[in-house]
Amino acid sequence: VREYREAQGMPSYEAEQRIKRQTADEMAVRLKELEKEIKRKDRELAYEKEKVEILKKCLHIFMQPQE
Repeated sequence: VREYREAQGMPSYEAEQRIKRQTADEMAVRLKELEKEIKRKDRELAYEKEKVEILKKCLHIFMQPQE
């Protein structure tokens, strides 16, 4: 197998496993970054929804007939 890998220009088994571990570590870091971004976007969305609700209430108040 080792000779075949060398003949085909493939990395050794050990090198392949090292690459997989590095890739897995990079993916874990990227996953954490994406989770943080999702939480931030959720907070922004909640803030914007709150603003919309406040504007709706204001519009309702101003649209009532004057007495």
